[in-house]
Amino acid sequence: MKSITILVLHLQHGGIERQTVSMANELAKSYSVSIISTYSMLAPPAYEVSPDVSVKYLIDGKPNREAFLDSVRSFRVFSAIKEGIRSVSILRRKKRLMIREVKKTSSDCLFSTRLEFAEILSRYAPEGVVRITQEHVCRMSGKYARSVSNAMRGIDRLVVMTEAAKEFYSSCLGSNGRTEISVIPNFTDMPRKGAALLGRHVIAVGRLHPEKNLGALVEAFSKAAEKIPDADLTIVGDGPERKKLEDMALSSGISDRFRITGMVSGPEAEKMMRDSDIMVMTSLAECFPMVIIEAFSSGLPVVAFDVPFGPRSMISDGKNGALVPFGDTDRLASEIVSLLEDRQRLRSMGENALDSASRYSKETVMPLWMALFG
Repeated sequence: MKSITILVLHLQHGGIERQTVSMANELAKSYSVSIISTYSMLAPPAYEVSPDVSVKYLIDGKPNREAFLDSVRSFRVFSAIKEGIRSVSILRRKKRLMIREVKKTSSDCLFSTRLEFAEILSRYAPEGVVRITQEHVCRMSGKYARSVSNAMRGIDRLVVMTEAAKEFYSSCLGSNGRTEISVIPNFTDMPRKGAALLGRHVIAVGRLHPEKNLGALVEAFSKAAEKIPDADLTIVGDGPERKKLEDMALSSGISDRFRITGMVSGPEAEKMMRDSDIMVMTSLAECFPMVIIEAFSSGLPVVAFDVPFGPRSMISDGKNGALVPFGDTDRLASEIVSLLEDRQRLRSMGENALDSASRYSKETVMPLWMALFG
């Protein structure tokens, strides 16, 4: 039986992590599959891993990034120096241990989920091992393009999720004649079941991190709430921006119609989606957001800023959602109001969203992975 080893940073909450576990579980039905996770994060995996998939942790702990940043923000100089030295030590250890695992692998195929791991595969994977990497991040910068070019020198196959991303990465690879690029979208095994769409509930799902730009959503929703007083906004997730967002809601006068749930389980998040009417995404950049697929599977129209790659490849403007010029919170508010006030249009878009979800089903996507691994 062919063996596949998947390299991940951790197995906690996140779109990459959920997709990786789902894929590993399916591959394990036909291959010998193992996962090497850099950090245990001192917690069991956030998503159920098949008993047929073996998991190995390199570091029984987690990075100290938040402790370091907290020391810096609090102007605790000695603590910042201590955490900074510790951070460098952890990063060096992380790289050293992953290189060791790659060098000694007996797998037929090594699969990377991060650019830093792709670079390790390029340099250290034994001869004859098939090297595949999947890129979930698309940064339109020269620095990132150069990083991609360097990391892919020894990679056999790069997997991206949209045709637009393939075009972008092809330009990054330049004269690299070794690396072939395949387009395989993410998939979900979440059952397709349409929401009732009877209320005025807006939802967003994701890490409360600056790159998710959720302040723009709070701003837009506060404008929409002036026209629809009984609308409410739920943000599912947690992170460093939580207090800032709660303060924004309070100062905007919408705190009684606003809540942040913190981290919840997958089934809880699915239920919250099906109890909602619209999902909104305001990220600065998205390569292929799983939450859009999950919203479609719940029959929810998605209103999103039109950033490169992800949203525009998944949302058909006016059919299963709406694309809004980036940063235009007035237009974003207008789209929210329009959908919540026009129930017929909302339900039509919800039906189209549910139809769109079939493109990202396990049954549609997994054959592409099986063909890739052979």
